[in-house]
Amino acid sequence: MSGVSLGTILLITIVILVVFGPEKVPEVGRALGRAMHEFRKAMAEFERSVDEQTEPVRKAMTEAQDTVNAHAAEITKATSISQFQRSVNEQTEPIRKAITDAQDTVNAQAAEISKAASISEPQPAKKPEESPKPEC
Repeated sequence: MSGVSLGTILLITIVILVVFGPEKVPEVGRALGRAMHEFRKAMAEFERSVDEQTEPVRKAMTEAQDTVNAHAAEITKATSISQFQRSVNEQTEPIRKAITDAQDTVNAQAAEISKAASISEPQPAKKPEESPKPEC
């Protein structure tokens, strides 16, 4: 019994006996019992009513929480993919640079070879003109 001592209960009992008398105490007890039963019944009905009215809100909140959790998981996944991409880009950057440098070198050498070939390429020899043959 929270906060009610045995002395308090005895004092209340004595006051009820004095005020109502010994003949009316059973009636008062029954009435008090019925009142408490009705009060508990009304409280249970009220709680049920509140639960029924708040159920759609609870469902909506649960759905919203599920949606938020799903989006948070997607964000986490996207973040980890983004971090992985950055890591791959950082690790492959020297390879890309080497490939670009090699392409530039090949293009420069090809240009030099093409230039050298055009300079040293002999001009096609002209055909000697045939001299007219004497007619006999």
